[in-house]
Amino acid sequence: MITETDDFFCHQTIQPHSYVALNDLSWGERGYHTLGDPDRFGLDIGVASYANRGMFHTYAIAGVPGKQWSLRATRDFSEGRWELRAGPIQARIIEPMRRWSFTCAPNDSGIAFDLEFEARNGPYMIPQPPIRKGGRLIHEDIYVFQTGFYTGTLSLDDEVFEVDRVPGARDRTWGVRVAGEGQLPHGVLAWLNANFDDVSIIAHIRDRGDEVPQVRDGAVYHDGGDIVPIVGFEHDLNFDYETRQCLGGTITLTDERGEVWPIEIEPSLRMYLSGAGYTSNSVRRDRFTDPIWHERWDLTDSDLVARVEGLNDNISHMRCGERKGHGVLETSVGAHSKYKVREPIEWA
Repeated sequence: MITETDDFFCHQTIQPHSYVALNDLSWGERGYHTLGDPDRFGLDIGVASYANRGMFHTYAIAGVPGKQWSLRATRDFSEGRWELRAGPIQARIIEPMRRWSFTCAPNDSGIAFDLEFEARNGPYMIPQPPIRKGGRLIHEDIYVFQTGFYTGTLSLDDEVFEVDRVPGARDRTWGVRVAGEGQLPHGVLAWLNANFDDVSIIAHIRDRGDEVPQVRDGAVYHDGGDIVPIVGFEHDLNFDYETRQCLGGTITLTDERGEVWPIEIEPSLRMYLSGAGYTSNSVRRDRFTDPIWHERWDLTDSDLVARVEGLNDNISHMRCGERKGHGVLETSVGAHSKYKVREPIEWA
């Protein structure tokens, strides 16, 4: 099937762009952007294309202390495959690997924004190891991480936040994720984006429940060009047993030049990615089909938080030696020999 994307000179096979490498319905191409000021707000924006479902998906979740706004939208490919939009959310690639823009028109969710991302440095790729279950490939994808600055405005109901070069990061991903996302049955996931005046850091950690590493990768991005891979990873986090939430801690990283980066993390507010479809049930991102959905969550309601927690973005103040900055620690925890938490409550 020929589509408008086939007019671009970027084919890698003899097939049109509408055909992807695998027939699995979970095959997706995604763009994920996260930014936040721990003293004011957090915001995640996502766009995704599911070639084998003929569907495009967008989301935005935003938080301030004690409250979260969640917005999701879908459209099918009958409206075209080229534009990165669904519902009120639209992304545009202004300059590949350098500049993106994001808009969300005013809508009943209370979320609206007009933002531009400008890369701080180049991209860094992290391939995920293939995972098979019963011989079937259930997880294999590529993550491309990049740090940068966001500028523009964010509106949450009647409050308008000026966004003036707020640091953050983006994740450009494609591949297969059959098993879903969110609550881990066992193990721990910790994704770190730490931003300081002269350097930014991204680290991706995923361990089994017995603390055996599954994924350890990341890089130190120096302003001015150098991207130095990380080769050593240690984490000492604090999870509350009852709420299962990360209360902070330290992630110590060693880069391939031998420099050690001890990142002290102090969460200020949290966002729950179940509001963006990071779940394992029928409303997960690649299965969600509603044209638009939104909710406001009172995060002072402990029963509600227990139902929506899973994969959480902790908007945090951070320190590394004499450096002071901020960023995001994304966490999910299951049965683990070091980090003890209660059993999760499945999402309704």
